[in-house]
Amino acid sequence: MIYRVIMDGNDILNYQEKPFILINPSLSMELNTAGSFEFTMPPAHAFYDAVKALASTVEVYEDETLLWFGRPVEVGIDFFKQKTVYCEGGLAFFNDSVQRPHEYDSISLHTFFRTVIDNHNEQVGQDRQFTVGVITIPDKAVYRKLNYEATFDVLKKQCLNAEGGYLFLRRENGVNYIDWFKEMPYDSNQPVEFGLNLLDMRSSFDGSSIATCVIPLGDNVEGTDFPLTVESVNDGSDLIESEAVADYGYITKAVSFSGVKKPETLYEDGEEYLASTQFDNLTIECTAAELHWQNGNYGLYRLGQKIHCRSVPHLLDRYFDLQKISLRLDTAEKRITLGTMKKPALSEITKEISESSQDIDSKIDDVVKGELGDIDGRLQDIETTVDDITDVPDPDDFKRELEELLDDLESTDDLPVELQDDLEDYRQRLEDVETYEDISGIADDLQDTLDSYGDSGDYSGYSQRAGDISSGAGSSSGSVNLTEIKASINKLEKGLKELEMRVDNLRDYNELMLMWEKEVETRLKELEDLKESLGCGWDHQINGFTEKTGTVNFVTEVG
Repeated sequence: MIYRVIMDGNDILNYQEKPFILINPSLSMELNTAGSFEFTMPPAHAFYDAVKALASTVEVYEDETLLWFGRPVEVGIDFFKQKTVYCEGGLAFFNDSVQRPHEYDSISLHTFFRTVIDNHNEQVGQDRQFTVGVITIPDKAVYRKLNYEATFDVLKKQCLNAEGGYLFLRRENGVNYIDWFKEMPYDSNQPVEFGLNLLDMRSSFDGSSIATCVIPLGDNVEGTDFPLTVESVNDGSDLIESEAVADYGYITKAVSFSGVKKPETLYEDGEEYLASTQFDNLTIECTAAELHWQNGNYGLYRLGQKIHCRSVPHLLDRYFDLQKISLRLDTAEKRITLGTMKKPALSEITKEISESSQDIDSKIDDVVKGELGDIDGRLQDIETTVDDITDVPDPDDFKRELEELLDDLESTDDLPVELQDDLEDYRQRLEDVETYEDISGIADDLQDTLDSYGDSGDYSGYSQRAGDISSGAGSSSGSVNLTEIKASINKLEKGLKELEMRVDNLRDYNELMLMWEKEVETRLKELEDLKESLGCGWDHQINGFTEKTGTVNFVTEVG
């Protein structure tokens, strides 16, 4: 039996015996999510009445390996008394506990993670508890604050969103483990390859934009209108080739790197673009046959593995993370999603910085608050710039307006034969154009033609419409210059990195201030003890806390 489903220690799936048949058992697993398992039980199933919402434990095995475990959360019965069961994965167990208020001025990141898990374990039953396993996220001192959030929200916001990485659940010898990996450590010797086991595929990345060669362009050379190239460090050539040329031929793309003024740096950026940057947002959803069942030398696909994906027709040859698995247990159809870690959207980054800043605001002085205000302003500018770049009419919109104008003209009464022929010529010209400049040019020509027939009829309204279309397309042309858009996006990415560094500096500054405050409290306590030991009336007060120098001045009076 390839797949097994166990509920509370009982096997509930066996297609050889009627009382153990499950209808449409479907498993969905994804990195950093709980995943789900759905199935339907016919009324004659041996364990039809044994399903306990939230209380039962369900496990799914492939061969002898535990793929997933969780619990039923929704149980429904249809007209034919078939019981539909929806289960959520073990990561959702962390929704069963809350993290009571506590503030950690400076705590080891690893210690904080273990503390959060320990707090969860104190509130749930043994079968819902977890032992911290492997942590490969770099350790450091951090500021953290808890305030009645669900444990899952804390793990997501203060661990995954703040530090990155992957949460991975496993069960060994009856113990639930949770690992926190910087990078998933698991590899697979089973590829996804066209002509071998790739059955079908759908990509969210436009393959037409993939390049095997790149011409990197930096800032304009001082005193010229020409951009920096890599010729001086690349044997006189401005072109960088990748190894993919041998398989796919020359597919060349010019890429601008704003802010780059040195050819050596530009060369490194070009190589990095060919190797990974152009695939940064690539997601591949495909159906692949499990070669393991034909050849035991191949290992089974597992969530989080590094998979070698190769398909010459699709111009792909790279290792990707196995991010998602969708599996039908009754047909053994396995659909996998490969890709790179999804980058947070600009609005998500803004939200995370804003949430982190709320705690910092309560601790730091007006100078730091001013810095945060500057950051918020810059983030708003970046969002506005992105909106300006993306909020541009499509060239097809202007083509449709011109086509409608030609339709209206052709429907007018007493249209001169010569003008009819001219309109047909314009319609043919429209079929082959794609750029704003060409569309604007056709509209200008049409306007001139209509003006020339002024003696034969009143076409002033149509002429004005053509002029409006020309103006609209002409203004859009300047706003969608591809090079400018790439340069703007590059600047936005650099700006975000700078903002992240500034926020990190603010956090460090805040932690330093907290240390200073503790030092002040310690010194005051020492003075109190000294006063008592001397037996005289010493009074003291803080005469000022100079943030810029980090010094504390005391005024001491003898009473």
